[in-house]
Amino acid sequence: GSFLISLLSGLIYVKYLGQKSKILLETDLLFIILLILFISLISQIGDLIISYFKRKAKLKESIERFIPLTDEEWNPIDAAFESKSAEKNSFFLEQGEVADKICFVELGSLYSFMMGEKENLVVQHLFFEGYWFGDLESFFSGNPSSRSILVMETLQYRCITIDRFKHLCNISSKFERYFYHLILNG
Repeated sequence: GSFLISLLSGLIYVKYLGQKSKILLETDLLFIILLILFISLISQIGDLIISYFKRKAKLKESIERFIPLTDEEWNPIDAAFESKSAEKNSFFLEQGEVADKICFVELGSLYSFMMGEKENLVVQHLFFEGYWFGDLESFFSGNPSSRSILVMETLQYRCITIDRFKHLCNISSKFERYFYHLILNG
């Protein structure tokens, strides 16, 4: 939007300036147009970067909405999670696989589904920025998952394995209390 407005207003300015002042050469006009394009493009890239960082959900902020953390308490929690990404339309988990991790969505979205009786897709959950996702039943039991989870848009997430999860709950009562709160309140 702002890129096109900048470009159009610049072209209108050049057209009227060029009509009033015959001094502008074609090279001057080309330079002005390229300058307008460059400035508009830089502005647009800046807007995208700012909106990306505003939108990205943070695991620490999610936990601190329920339980305050000192840096000393946050560090082992942060270290237990791994940052990962996944491409659009890729499977995070397929029905029949064991869920070996649970995750927190920083950026992107996913959905979980099962296949219905007539081979129709039955969507169970949508997951967006700030949501936890995975198959908790499969994660905690080690049994195969009854659902699949598909990435809807490019995804950035933080994940934790069952071993790291158990260890973290043993060393951080605040994380254990936070996760207990999540499970009880859905």
